[in-house]
Amino acid sequence: MKQAAEMLKQNYQINEVASRVGFENNPDYFGQQFKKLYGITPHQFKKRNVPLS
Repeated sequence: MKQAAEMLKQNYQINEVASRVGFENNPDYFGQQFKKLYGITPHQFKKRNVPLS
């Protein structure tokens, strides 16, 4: 899941991240597991980690 968080910080799409970390057949389950670990959804995580330009 740490790799997924790093990929989300690099602006990968959530479905692509889910696929690359082994949840290719169930991105919703990826979101559930991510939220269980980090306390927020992958979408919320991406919004909070947008690099400022």
